[in-house]
Amino acid sequence: MAHPFPGRQRTILVVDDERPLLTLLSEYLASKGFQVLTARDGQAGLEVARSARPDLIVLDVMLPRLDGYAVARALKGDPGTATIPIIIFSTRVSAADQAAFKAAGAEVHVLKPFDPEQLLAKILALLPP
Repeated sequence: MAHPFPGRQRTILVVDDERPLLTLLSEYLASKGFQVLTARDGQAGLEVARSARPDLIVLDVMLPRLDGYAVARALKGDPGTATIPIIIFSTRVSAADQAAFKAAGAEVHVLKPFDPEQLLAKILALLPP
């Protein structure tokens, strides 16, 4: 696949505490031309997002130290990171969970286990050209 954004490599931060999933997702996104940053807990994810200012964040909900809801709310409440699109990456599917994802500031929800092509399509739809 050609690089989806000629002229500038896009950076995606993936925050997930499941090491095999983090590795799989990182390798997949890197193979699609993205620079990938990772964090294995919510606090680290928040710190990386604030310092690196990625173009998009794929964020798990159930995380050590700080859950995904708290991370999303903190990022959306900070003028420096408020415009970074967030994809919530979770096994949770109830209507209440969906409402909580939106209330925390996530643009999109992707269900685990995930379809790589569906995730890529959602990423590309959220990133401006």
